[in-house]
Amino acid sequence: MHRRILSIVLASALLGAGGTRCLYLDNSLDPSSLLALVSSKAYIFMDDSAGDATARSLLTYSADGSLQRVNWSGGPQNIRMAAVANNVIYALDNQNIDDVWISRDGGSNWEQTDLPSSNESEQFKQIADCGGKIVVAFATIKYNGSGTHPGYVSSDGGASWQAWQSTFSPMATGTGDIILDSLECNSDLVFITSSNSTAKVEWASTSDLNSWTSASSHPAGNSLYTSTATSGTGLIGLTCDGSCNSPGLNYSTNLGNGMAVSGTMPNSTGYYHATGVTEYANNGIFASPFLVSEANSGSQTCIVYRFATGATAPSSTAKATLSCSDVGSLYSMPAMLAFDSNLLVSYRGSLGTQTGLLLSKDGGVSLEKVDLSSVWTDSGFIADIEDSY
Repeated sequence: MHRRILSIVLASALLGAGGTRCLYLDNSLDPSSLLALVSSKAYIFMDDSAGDATARSLLTYSADGSLQRVNWSGGPQNIRMAAVANNVIYALDNQNIDDVWISRDGGSNWEQTDLPSSNESEQFKQIADCGGKIVVAFATIKYNGSGTHPGYVSSDGGASWQAWQSTFSPMATGTGDIILDSLECNSDLVFITSSNSTAKVEWASTSDLNSWTSASSHPAGNSLYTSTATSGTGLIGLTCDGSCNSPGLNYSTNLGNGMAVSGTMPNSTGYYHATGVTEYANNGIFASPFLVSEANSGSQTCIVYRFATGATAPSSTAKATLSCSDVGSLYSMPAMLAFDSNLLVSYRGSLGTQTGLLLSKDGGVSLEKVDLSSVWTDSGFIADIEDSY
């Protein structure tokens, strides 16, 4: 989940009036007032691989609360992960091909882009919008000349792709590729994690993905990150142990240095899978901008935790809860997006054929359900949510 800094351009209006004009900025304006001047929407991506096998649809949610559905023929069958930059959609489906699907008209039409990889029968596992640059990677990442799985980055809307690799050092003798657990970024920095490396966390400038800085230490025991979120200066990450029996949360206030334990996720022990994701609200509105979701399968409850930095244990921090029993057996909360003054969070049932969408209008303090019945009554679930201005 990746945000761009909001800019408001007023020059054309001033010049159109003719002559010289002075612009007075009122610093007392609430950030939400400024955000209201900008038209934005969230793209909601569907995966129906467990139901009808093909979704070939996405939903959009506008800041005014309106929902729309976009259908297509051809294109990706299901979208399990996506990035949106400058209103162009870049999507990964569940097919074993090293391609990225690109739509330049909001999802109605798609082009299939074959990246310059030799791993034709493998699918990309990571994709992110990093300030307009699209970064993709496989389940493993090249770390030396013997590796065969570089990542790729495009700075020109997908017209060309350049290879990049990590500088991770493996814990044991390797083959040139190392497991890549997570990839997260903002407009300035890209963070990657690997539980099989000595450093666990690395970061690089978005302008040079072949020059990485390794974390100086990683005090936390668990280092297999299933989801990470960054403010640019701090990092939080949901972790799994070997069997994901007891997921936890780690944090750092110094880039990725010294990732320490916040605590165990209170309601995820014994389910053996990641039950939620992380998000950072880069809008200046949320009082606690780091957000973590957790599905409590026992009580069929969706939970969103709020953190200033991630230093507080999940069991002690503020949270919002809401019953999510309408999807049968609640399994996970796989997608979350903070955009404008809203927070959108998805949840799904264990079969992957039922889904729901939650909305918070107060920075995650309270949750309400979004009625999807006017646009979605099919099987499947919301796998990802991304935004675009």
